[in-house]
Amino acid sequence: NYIARIFEELPGVVLPIMVINVLGAEKNAYFFIAWQISMLLLAIPRFTSMSLIAEGSHNIRKLERDTKRATKFVLLLIGVAIVVLFLFGKHLLWIFGKDYVENSFDVLMLLVLGDVFFALNAINASVKRVLKEIKPIMWIYGNISVITLVASYFMMQTIGMLGIGVAWILSNALAAGGIYGRKIQM
Repeated sequence: NYIARIFEELPGVVLPIMVINVLGAEKNAYFFIAWQISMLLLAIPRFTSMSLIAEGSHNIRKLERDTKRATKFVLLLIGVAIVVLFLFGKHLLWIFGKDYVENSFDVLMLLVLGDVFFALNAINASVKRVLKEIKPIMWIYGNISVITLVASYFMMQTIGMLGIGVAWILSNALAAGGIYGRKIQM
């Protein structure tokens, strides 16, 4: 479980360092604001997943029902948040200045789209935690971390910060596809 948590947090710690080394301090400032807004949205699946673990641990017979409810709840809230960011994200970034609107908005949109897949992965990881299956959790977050970091590094060099957004979507979609392609087993 600790190793899975380390993998889960790794992109958030390493990506800003990677951006500053590859793209420079100015681009890192633009990236960091977009990344933090995107991570703020991840509070929805993270806290819902914690609740799912508590409910599932309390009554495992209702785990399937609770998982479906949690998934619907998370996707609805994230969907609304993404629509709001698409409509008003430039206004939010304007708080930081015109340059942030021009440099952060596109990568922000990619990052929040990747958050949808991350949410599905977080729900699945919670189910696995209730079932005391730790290896799949390490697989989920390990793959997300490795693919995000490696793909980001190479894509940043060709398409800049947008490469990080593409890598974030790709890594989370591949993990979710692997999970949901096999269907969550309860």
